[in-house]
Amino acid sequence: MKLILENWKKFIKENQQSNRISLSDVEALFKYFHVSKKKLNDNEPFVFNPRVPKKPYKHQGYVIEDDFTERISLATKVIEAAEAVIAEDGDTYWVYAADMHSIADDDLDVVSLQVTLQKCKDNLDSEDNQYGREYDFGKFLTKHSKEPELRKVVKRTKKEVGYLGKYHPEDAKDLINSPNELPPKLKKQWFACVPDAEDTNEFWSLENTRMYLLGSYTAYSDYLNLTDEGLKLIESIRNSTRYNRSKNLEFLMYSV
Repeated sequence: MKLILENWKKFIKENQQSNRISLSDVEALFKYFHVSKKKLNDNEPFVFNPRVPKKPYKHQGYVIEDDFTERISLATKVIEAAEAVIAEDGDTYWVYAADMHSIADDDLDVVSLQVTLQKCKDNLDSEDNQYGREYDFGKFLTKHSKEPELRKVVKRTKKEVGYLGKYHPEDAKDLINSPNELPPKLKKQWFACVPDAEDTNEFWSLENTRMYLLGSYTAYSDYLNLTDEGLKLIESIRNSTRYNRSKNLEFLMYSV
């Protein structure tokens, strides 16, 4: 009985390891990755719709990132996708992939946050307030407190909350808490602004995106545990790639 149990444990271990794939191998097959604590769908490919995060980046009680643009957060490496959600060592996530290298017509049009960061700095920086993790949104509001459209927003908000009295520049700091509440002209300055973008390799897809569940990932290991469907998908891509390479080789041989 003991021998049967040991053999069974060995079988399970070997079967689990056969579904493992290194991060470098899977990153050679797909361009972008997304991680989630929860399963977003069943094991089949699905279309993921962009959305605004429920917990945008905050500092001193103010939201200091774009909290109005619907997007899907992506990274070109699985570890970077985990870093983007501030994963702790040993946390487990479901890994989704998009944009196969081997298929030309599924290329995603993405926004690089590292590229847009400079635009954000140009729009939001002031001499004593540099855009980043400790950006002072209150100072931004004070800087623009004389903007007619911002004054209108503040006056309307004051009326809604029963806040009486004449307009004062400090009212904006008390009543506006995020870029989403700004008038269009100021709101536009915050497009794709995320304060820690300098430290991450984050991309946004702004369109409905076909995603593939590959398997589970334990931060910060160097492999994935593929689901059965994920394993079949990887094998299918590899077989297709080998077939295309052999066809190209045949073409080259006969064209010489």
